[in-house]
Amino acid sequence: MGTIARAFVAVATLASCATTKVAPLTDSASGYAAEEDESALIRQAEEYEQKLRAQGLIYEDPELQQYLDGVCRKLVPQAAADRVQFHFAVVREPTINAFSLPQGGIYLHAGLLARLENEAQLAHVVGHEITHTVKRHQLTFVRSLQNKTVAAKVAQMVLVPAAVAFGGGVGGNLVSSVLGLTYVAAVTGYGRENEEEADAEGLKLAAASGYRVQEAPRLFAVLNEVEDPGALQTFFYSDHPANQTRARYTQALLDSGTISIPAQGVTNGEAYQNATRGVAQENIHLRLQKGHYQYALAEAEAGLARRGDDAWLHYYAGEAHRQIAADPEGAAREQVMRHRKEADKALIESLKQRAGEERAAARAAYLRALELDPTLALAHRGIGLVAYQQGDKQTTRDELQAYLRGTQKVTDKRYIEKILAEVAQ
Repeated sequence: MGTIARAFVAVATLASCATTKVAPLTDSASGYAAEEDESALIRQAEEYEQKLRAQGLIYEDPELQQYLDGVCRKLVPQAAADRVQFHFAVVREPTINAFSLPQGGIYLHAGLLARLENEAQLAHVVGHEITHTVKRHQLTFVRSLQNKTVAAKVAQMVLVPAAVAFGGGVGGNLVSSVLGLTYVAAVTGYGRENEEEADAEGLKLAAASGYRVQEAPRLFAVLNEVEDPGALQTFFYSDHPANQTRARYTQALLDSGTISIPAQGVTNGEAYQNATRGVAQENIHLRLQKGHYQYALAEAEAGLARRGDDAWLHYYAGEAHRQIAADPEGAAREQVMRHRKEADKALIESLKQRAGEERAAARAAYLRALELDPTLALAHRGIGLVAYQQGDKQTTRDELQAYLRGTQKVTDKRYIEKILAEVAQ
């Protein structure tokens, strides 16, 4: 068992004899970090964030960070901000999720930011996560785990291979490296009661900051369109309300009159789309790296629908089409995980039969990218690789040589030169 696994099991053991009733951070007598188990959780959360940064899993974009800080900090209750240094970071994970840890860290997956439509939706997500920390749900969750069998199983999950988490809320890099008890809970839910409390209080925080809280039910519909719970999520998710249930719950809260809804609530859709443009593009790149070809294509097409012609989005659409054609088995695995189908030869065969259509679509997307930006040399690479798959040696040579002559940094020169040597014969 790894060091982090042992540490979290130790925390769960300590917690078994402590009370699960704790005061929120907004209470002057909260006693935050006074107990040994909470102090241990805070230390481990700090170590966890350090490892995220050391492994390059935090997406760095100063302009986006400034925007997020401006949106997020006004949601934090002042009494809580006086006790905990809340801070916000984007995790380079294409899955759709956000989580909070007890040291004040609020972490937004790149996949979530790429999918949200506006700042009002972001405000509800962040308000929800802030509430988990303000209400100290991380601590109460750990203290409720008196069954050591659960703690042992979580420790065992530290070694779960990345494939288990495909398509769920826990990214492979995170699972295989630094997964701990609070992280599992943070991304999969602290139980129905705490999740409903976080949704309700998150709505209040967003409303108090002037946001259009009617976006909250729509938010859950947006999330539900894209992700199915993965294998790892369902371990804890049995007591976590589904997105459809949460949409109904938040709508009932809004209808009840218990939340003071701003008459002219702000949405800030354009500001949000402008601020997240870079991370949305990065997220498509991450999708392709993980073999999420159809997700990548959907996100590229959604970006084109929102922002109009964009050379990079056309390029990434081309990459998705090309890789679906080149890797029908991988595309089939993605469909299986997305839709919980059974893998069969018929699915793979149907994808193989569509390879010609996918390559044609890829070529068209690359050509459009070059029309919009003739300096985008990676599009020449894409056209060359499509031609290589089709056995067109002349086009392969012309396009790959144009790629090597381009102004963009070439990171796969040896691979490209190997193909050029092959087609020169």
